[in-house]
Amino acid sequence: MAAWNEGMGARIADFLGANPGYSVLVLAGNGHLMYNAAIQASVKSRTKGLRQASFYTESAAACPEKLPEEHKNLAGYIWYINHAPKPAPAAPPAPVPIEAATAVALARAEAAELASIGAQAARLGLAIDVAEAVQKGLRPDALRASILNQLAARGDASAVAVVPPPKSAALESPLLAAVKRATSAGKAA
Repeated sequence: MAAWNEGMGARIADFLGANPGYSVLVLAGNGHLMYNAAIQASVKSRTKGLRQASFYTESAAACPEKLPEEHKNLAGYIWYINHAPKPAPAAPPAPVPIEAATAVALARAEAAELASIGAQAARLGLAIDVAEAVQKGLRPDALRASILNQLAARGDASAVAVVPPPKSAALESPLLAAVKRATSAGKAA
């Protein structure tokens, strides 16, 4: 874990060095910040004049009146969180009986969809045995997935491109705004 912490610390220090005036918020597990010796120590050894704050989370029914001795020096701040007990998982719903006529109609609709998928596959140059798919009880989504896998294996899916969505003017997160306010208040003091 030490190498991991050093790697994260190095990346943070590199970013701060390349972007003067920026603030960084790092969300990491408690083990990566305990005693301000992990990521924080790595960043501190690589940067000068940096103000850091660390928050350690601890499960508790209530915030203690006095900080327990074993929690001293864990981090800059200890955040006591009262986790509500998890509810028992809900029982699965009872199967709804289907009338014979409804079952036949559903089977016909599914078979028609499978036939349509088979015809689309044929236009793409794939031979699909729709009767075998029906006999095996293959669902339309599973048949579509099978066709896409065959096309990808054949290399026909190479024309598919992934395009990121356009950037929107997102508002600053409340958490980041609070960190910036706390940081600027600390600089003013």
